[in-house]
Amino acid sequence: MNKLTIFTVFFILFSFTQSFSKIVIPTHNWSSQIVGAYVIGGIFESIGNKVIYKNYDSQAVYESIRKGKVSISHEVWESAFGRSFNNALSKGGIIDAGLHPAPTMEDIGVPSWVIEKNLCPGLPNWEALKNCAEVFARSGSNGKGIILEGPQTWHGDLIPQRIDALGLGNKYKVKFAKSADQLWRELYEAKKKGKGILMFNWSPNFTDAEGFTMIKWPKYYAGCRPADGGSGACGSPWGYLKKAASSKFANQHPDAFNVFKKISFTTKDMGKMAYYVDVEKMTHKDAAKKWLRKNKYKWKYWIGRTDIAYNAFDQQKIEQDSFYETTTKIVKKQKKEEKKKVSKKTKTQEEFKPKTENLDQNPPKIKIASAITVNDTDYEIEGYVKDESDKIYIQAEGRPIKVKDGKFIIRRFSPIDEEISIVAIDQWGNRSKPKVVKITIDLKDTSMAEKLEPLNPSVLNNKESSNTAALIIGIEKYKKSPDATYANLDAKYFNEYARKGFGIKKKNIKLLVNDDANLIDTITILEKWLPAKIKPNETNLIIFFAGHGLASNDGKELYLLTQDSEPNLLNRTALSRTELFETILKFNPKSVTMFFDTCYSGQTREEETLLASARPIRIVADEQDTPINFTIFTASQLDQISSGLKDAKHGIFSYYLMKGLEGKADANNDKDITNGELLAYMDLNISQKASELARSQNPSFVGDRDKVLMSYR
Repeated sequence: MNKLTIFTVFFILFSFTQSFSKIVIPTHNWSSQIVGAYVIGGIFESIGNKVIYKNYDSQAVYESIRKGKVSISHEVWESAFGRSFNNALSKGGIIDAGLHPAPTMEDIGVPSWVIEKNLCPGLPNWEALKNCAEVFARSGSNGKGIILEGPQTWHGDLIPQRIDALGLGNKYKVKFAKSADQLWRELYEAKKKGKGILMFNWSPNFTDAEGFTMIKWPKYYAGCRPADGGSGACGSPWGYLKKAASSKFANQHPDAFNVFKKISFTTKDMGKMAYYVDVEKMTHKDAAKKWLRKNKYKWKYWIGRTDIAYNAFDQQKIEQDSFYETTTKIVKKQKKEEKKKVSKKTKTQEEFKPKTENLDQNPPKIKIASAITVNDTDYEIEGYVKDESDKIYIQAEGRPIKVKDGKFIIRRFSPIDEEISIVAIDQWGNRSKPKVVKITIDLKDTSMAEKLEPLNPSVLNNKESSNTAALIIGIEKYKKSPDATYANLDAKYFNEYARKGFGIKKKNIKLLVNDDANLIDTITILEKWLPAKIKPNETNLIIFFAGHGLASNDGKELYLLTQDSEPNLLNRTALSRTELFETILKFNPKSVTMFFDTCYSGQTREEETLLASARPIRIVADEQDTPINFTIFTASQLDQISSGLKDAKHGIFSYYLMKGLEGKADANNDKDITNGELLAYMDLNISQKASELARSQNPSFVGDRDKVLMSYR
């Protein structure tokens, strides 16, 4: 072999190695994704990595990631790409790298002016489309309305299938856009002319701020879409926004992979990325640079800058401070202009000269009900704001809301009851007091609500798992507290679900009932039995507790009452959740799932007080920090009572927990029950059943909603 040949071989090998060592980030055909790619690439480069960008098909990219040709995907939209992602995931080589805190929606809808001008009366209800085809017609469509869909590679024939199934095929024609840019071109053209447009859109996107309403489609039935997407409607469901990574990328670039897992774009983040390109007409690269410049506090925290404090609270505070800072600048500018106007007036106009001290000093007033009940998880609520100033700013949960003629509309999605904090700010910087609106989701008429029927663990027969253990505790009879009705029965039944549903071997289950669940014996089990059953980083631990809970007087600690606990001496005689977490963490399990059929309100299922002093004020604890690999379901909110079901002879939480595990919670019928599916099922049925008992009860949850809790076959 001559020197030239040797050099050539060496050069080829060197080039291959160098190219293989680079991080490959895919770009697709919509703005937020491309900008996000350059943002993430910039972050990777800041810690010393080399990055290249390649255009890939948005569906086929997951197979390329799995094979190691592409390093990551940072926008895995459930509704569009969930199937492709899951198929690749099942084959191996690709890693689920976590969620962005941004729920997604993709569907057909109309921009705000279509509804404001009442171009199609009855919208957003889908049936209004039957009488409005001409509003959405275009030249050459022969009078048919045009539904502008995204590129066909995104959803295939999903929308045409839906239109035909709903009997709209004779009135509407689906037109596929070549790219997202075409969608925005046609949107702006329609806006300029004030014409109707019926088009595909998504959230998060820049249109969130401008106003866009999705069509409300009818309930799901076979034929209107390939399968029920989980929303119970023919339309698209709200879905997750995930990240995916190649296993090769994780192995070759562990530092970058760890950063990638921490990266989490909010709805606002992604909307801004799209806005810079689609509205401000910046290049994708310049938009990425702008985002990185404006969000240093965020991404530098992701790369491990310990001098940067960043969490959800800090983020909200920073965003609010930014909003108020902007508002203050506007106010100062307006005041300066006002002063200039005053100085230019003549003495003969003295009586008309405004005095700066007489500028509006009064805060705006918000008019909206303090409690609102809605009958859909995708809902809108209206409110009014009154003020003397010309410009009024509204924030709902830190998000800006448009005000028109004193009216504002808040659009939200929530499967559970929630509280919304609303603040109004006028042009002078006067701020209203926060208005808190309690939203109750009432879905009593949906098919999900069910009649009581006996628990039946025998319907489950899953394979045994050698890497799962369970500690199950039920205490009905207490020495120094009133009974926790049905708690021992709850525990005994859950023991069967642990064996047959979770497939836990009998030797890996410890069941403690009544006298066996005293403080000493419980601690002994935790310190001696449990570590023998946990293989570090391999064992999944399940803990079930049915009984009394109580908060400390200062509300900073939550306690589980063992059979012999003294409610007035919690720190000495009861098991604190902090101690429980710390004990479990010592053994380093792979994951921990906890079910607590208890409350911390200071009252029993029968509304008896736990404290001898019979204090009338309920003790309410603050929720505690939870380790990252923990999943916790609790029977109620911290100030609510956990109720019992006399008809079923179970706690209401335990009953619907176990019913859900039988398959009732499997909303999309894929034989997998996720944490989110179980939570939605339990919240609906528990809240409804509790209301029949003249009580309020909603389960609380901490953990990953998309994690599969149990599979059943």
